[in-house]
Amino acid sequence: MDGVYFLAGSRGKDLLQTDAFGAVKLIQAAELAGVKRYIQLSSIFAADPDKWQGKAEFASLTDYYIAKYFADEWLISNSMLDYTILAPATLEE
Repeated sequence: MDGVYFLAGSRGKDLLQTDAFGAVKLIQAAELAGVKRYIQLSSIFAADPDKWQGKAEFASLTDYYIAKYFADEWLISNSMLDYTILAPATLEE
């Protein structure tokens, strides 16, 4: 397989299982399958907790940011995949 995109999102209903652990499970599966390229959808500031942690304007998204931070850090620190992490400012349906 040439590539895999992780674009799943729970819309706040199951952040741990979908946004965090779902990403980890797909990373692991991609490695087992010999995927050549892995692309993960994250969020702006997910990699920089100082930007969102304890900030009133991000209070409703804190759990989301934690899930994205966890998934991104897991990809960076625990996989050997050739990856890209996309961190858009906004998403629209």
